[in-house]
Amino acid sequence: MIKKSLSSITILIATVVYCLTVQSEAKSPNVLFLGDSITMHYSPTVIELMEGKAQVYRCKQNVTWTGRRLKEFLAGNLEAENCQWDVVFFNVGNWDITPADARFIRKNPDWKFVDGQPKTPIPEYEKNLAEIIRRIRTHSPGVKLVFTTTTFIPSVGAEGAVGVEAFNAAAIKVMKANDVPVFDLYSATKPHVGLLLYKDNTHFSKVANEGVIAPHVAAALATFIDTGALPSREAVTTLSIPKELIPALEKDRDLGHPKHRGKKKKQKKQK
Repeated sequence: MIKKSLSSITILIATVVYCLTVQSEAKSPNVLFLGDSITMHYSPTVIELMEGKAQVYRCKQNVTWTGRRLKEFLAGNLEAENCQWDVVFFNVGNWDITPADARFIRKNPDWKFVDGQPKTPIPEYEKNLAEIIRRIRTHSPGVKLVFTTTTFIPSVGAEGAVGVEAFNAAAIKVMKANDVPVFDLYSATKPHVGLLLYKDNTHFSKVANEGVIAPHVAAALATFIDTGALPSREAVTTLSIPKELIPALEKDRDLGHPKHRGKKKKQKKQK
């Protein structure tokens, strides 16, 4: 009789544990990262850091500028994992802002870039952002959105009518109008771009992405999931760079973007 009672208790405990586990897994939010190559490079480490806290996915495409995202990519991005999204971290702006050079234009004539001009005028950029927000919310009712500001672009700079800060200001205006919180990665990273970006490049180095950017993003995402709000502005815009990481950051920065390292070697041989 005692053995039967113990057996029943064991089964009951196992059932409760199983049910709690299933419920816990069911509550794990589905998070989607949408963005250009900047987002694509740091998001794999964010996924690792968020393991057990959220099911984080990233768009596997560089979704380029706002107009192209709307016309070609957004519907597929949202349907990619066949689920409703609880949180969407999104960014788009780098391609809208950066004027293409002549060689780039010759390689991609269908993209209709104009030499020396940003791809998207600011009024159109604002309109496209608002439509992106609307479509995400239509796809996943109740979704929580976070917009990440466009980070520093060396070839464009910060100020001026077509500078990064002008486009970020426009984006922030749209986000406020649509109740979307802003994760200001631009302000956080701008003071450190000389250390974090590949030399003469718009991309953060591999060491920077894995050791600095991704932990900063993951911490903000974890807070957002737990509280429904981003950390304080001071926390969002203050980047922690471990001192012991600086030599590796400097080395990776000076090596330059991996895609360009082979080209430099060829150029030296030709000389």
